[in-house]
Amino acid sequence: MGRNPYWMIKNGVSQVVCMDIDDASLAAAQKNLADFSQAEIKKCSVYDLDHCKHGRFDRVTCIGVLQFLADPPLALKKMWSCVASGGELILWVYGKKGNRLLLPIIHTLRVAGSRLPLPLAHRLAQAITIFAWPIIRLMPLSCDYYRNLKHLSFTNVESIIFDQILPRLVNFWDRNELKALLEPLNGKLYIEEVQGNSWHVRIEKPLSC
Repeated sequence: MGRNPYWMIKNGVSQVVCMDIDDASLAAAQKNLADFSQAEIKKCSVYDLDHCKHGRFDRVTCIGVLQFLADPPLALKKMWSCVASGGELILWVYGKKGNRLLLPIIHTLRVAGSRLPLPLAHRLAQAITIFAWPIIRLMPLSCDYYRNLKHLSFTNVESIIFDQILPRLVNFWDRNELKALLEPLNGKLYIEEVQGNSWHVRIEKPLSC
């Protein structure tokens, strides 16, 4: 939707190419980035990325998407091909740690939410939020992410729950699983835990590649 590229441009990048396969997301990105000549928006699946067609970049980012893809290894291979020599691939993905107790509940709700029409999925998310709201506000929670939810508005939390119940497919990785997934790229790998329930990843491509 252009939110991450917006802040990249605000922090000084000279050019950013935004890609998505969803027309609504692309339309939102066009609107949000309309004032920036540095931004180019293209419709493209991650599986169709090609450095001969799209070029190579100092930084390729994939924030909150990889976990929803049916073939993460292929997606990573395609993204990595578009990273310039000496550049980096930046990822943010879901982690098992901090989410383990909730995963059975999340997966159960996703079975229903992913099959409902969007208006009904919104209603389901609202109902779940009404039930979860006092728990989030009052119960002592061990994970930083879930503790921080109590500082958000009801609407923010409802949006997060809607985001969780909507996809039919989702992956949660522990550190070892994530490392095994990324090692075939043969880059210098940095994995950092985020708020106790997700991972930030940076992979540097050697200058010789």
